Amino acid sequence: MPRPHDPSGGLTIARCRDNLAECARLIMRADADVWAAAEAVGELNRLSVIFEEKIVRKARSRGLSWDRLAFLMGTSRQALHSRWRRRLQGDTYDPKSGLSRKRWEEKYGRE
Repeated sequence: MPRPHDPSGGLTIARCRDNLAECARLIMRADADVWAAAEAVGELNRLSVIFEEKIVRKARSRGLSWDRLAFLMGTSRQALHSRWRRRLQGDTYDPKSGLSRKRWEEKYGRE
């Protein structure tokens, strides 16, 4: 399937990988502050969830199938669909806790 024109201003997969590789080098340096490195890993995880949600929403709104999207993201259709189906139907998600709004209310009650 050919990729449509991407007006991202030069942002490419290679540049993303280079930036992530630089983050990894900084985190894995022998003299790195372990606390700061762990905090950086946590932030990367939170950002990953946020970016994944944005791209899933955008791709689905543009008609990309669950199968194709899962292939591009390196997972199965079932895993991707299970993770994002309810959130795309309006159930909000809190990346910090990892819980949906419904699960949060079940666990902790309404705010």
